[in-house]
Amino acid sequence: GTTTPSATLHLKSSSSNQPVLTLENTNADATPPYFKFVKDTSDDSEAANDYLGVISFIGDDDGDTAIEYVRIAAYSSSVGTEAGKFAIEAYAAGANAERFQIVEGNVGIGNFLGTTNPAVDLEIMDATDSSASTGANLRLSSNDSTAAMGSGHRLGTIEFAGCEDASDTMRVGGRIDVVTAETWDASNNGAYLSFYT
Repeated sequence: GTTTPSATLHLKSSSSNQPVLTLENTNADATPPYFKFVKDTSDDSEAANDYLGVISFIGDDDGDTAIEYVRIAAYSSSVGTEAGKFAIEAYAAGANAERFQIVEGNVGIGNFLGTTNPAVDLEIMDATDSSASTGANLRLSSNDSTAAMGSGHRLGTIEFAGCEDASDTMRVGGRIDVVTAETWDASNNGAYLSFYT
């Protein structure tokens, strides 16, 4: 504990792996314990993009300065249409910015610069200055950590699927594979694309 708490509830310990906060439910049903964040202004003053709850991860840098390295936050992205936003912010290059977000069903990866939200199901954003070496990246990787890629081994796959009946049976209608053309080493890493329909 501490005799000088800095918040309504302040748990402090100098022991390894302490303090621990445990929520335990022993009821024999399918419902779990809950940890709730509630924002209730009581006067209808809540606005879009108001914070609803935050989990903050803070540690010292090598100069003993406290840094908020990661923040998990929930917002009311729209109070009119009752839409929500979930974001993970991470500290990098001296600044904290959103690196992952879910907004009204769309998922965004990268820095969407505050008010900008992902516009499609999955969007990857590169907010650095435009140049010949910048732009958003998506990588599919294969690495078993024990051997180099062999000839004819698959590096990654993108599948295109749809529902074929009223029972939600999904069927793949098209696929793109990237396959190695040779056994890989420091000088040889050829590959080819295969398209399937």
